[in-house]
Amino acid sequence: MATQEAGEDFVMSDGPEQVTVSSIEEIAGVVPNHLIEEILQACQPGKIGLYARVSPVVEGIVAEGWSAGSIIMQVSQQLRRD
Repeated sequence: MATQEAGEDFVMSDGPEQVTVSSIEEIAGVVPNHLIEEILQACQPGKIGLYARVSPVVEGIVAEGWSAGSIIMQVSQQLRRD
């Protein structure tokens, strides 16, 4: 059975466990958009130095275990879209 409510992931359920778009993306190594946006925001000019803004964001992403290659690819895709 498949369902989708407004603003939520598409959900497939064939038993006690549900499969969502975000769970498939996570398994595939797709970095969540909010993390990509955080990186891009941290790289914008600001009152404090670039390293001081970017370092905590990168440390958080590394702690979550995201692939550097996936991050670079998605950041470059986002920059091309904007």
